[in-house]
Amino acid sequence: MKGKIILPAITALVLLLNACNGCSNTSQNAATEPALDFESINVIDSIDAIFYALPSPEEIITYINDNKVVFNASLMHNYKEAKLYEGYEKKAIACGVYFADLAYISAFNKSDFSGEYLSTIDYLLKELNINPNFTKEQQKRIINASVVPDSIYAVSRELYDTVISYLQEYDQGKTLSLLSAGAFVESLYITTSLHNDFDKQKEAIDRIAEQKLLFEDIFTMVNTYQTDAALNDLINDLNVLKKSYDDLNVNFGGGEANLQPNGTLHIESKNDITLSEENYFIFSDNIKDFRTRMIRQ
Repeated sequence: MKGKIILPAITALVLLLNACNGCSNTSQNAATEPALDFESINVIDSIDAIFYALPSPEEIITYINDNKVVFNASLMHNYKEAKLYEGYEKKAIACGVYFADLAYISAFNKSDFSGEYLSTIDYLLKELNINPNFTKEQQKRIINASVVPDSIYAVSRELYDTVISYLQEYDQGKTLSLLSAGAFVESLYITTSLHNDFDKQKEAIDRIAEQKLLFEDIFTMVNTYQTDAALNDLINDLNVLKKSYDDLNVNFGGGEANLQPNGTLHIESKNDITLSEENYFIFSDNIKDFRTRMIRQ
């Protein structure tokens, strides 16, 4: 795809702390749904989504240590509630939520949680008739990953990439939109919950504000299906979040590419961010309210 947006390494970290065996029809109304213009959506240009422009595991660990960010399991959605969801839309959003939780687990290499969340995602994918080619060997790798820091990260991202590729291949834009919305909101919920000291964590909070670019893509994706009554609540909540994002006062500039000594390319953004403490916490409260409604059965 063209026009890939490359964000600074901290961007995906904020998202994290803040990621075919035949075709099955996902909806009886699929034939009448509007088509999603995949080529125009930057969020899926590199089929990363919640793992978007993810930094190396070493960068993640460094950020966690430097900023004294601690793992808080209570922020994740209870995997035991997955089987309580009814209806295709609710299950698709929940699947995105659990993918974000798996990304959070990956950032901290918490292998003691990975098995349950991987199994939960596998269950929801089956409920959604999504059949990516993800082998038992790959599942075993993520469940057993506990020593190598990037093990859970690598397999989690591999699974997500496989699912997104499948949805693109079979033009299941509505499912991709719902899954992306669930993953994005859950990521923001985790991130804003972990970053509540405005003065000491201002740099990371600025990166949260910069996710407005990613949000705008997801907003566009979901609004493609605005005539679908089942998405009314989601679209209304996204409109509230859009207003809250606008109030953060983020003006996007260009980016400067710098080649690092290790050969990697680091993009330094030149965005103008003038968010106030009051607007940030209003935004954070809106995210919490949105997430509460989103995970309700």
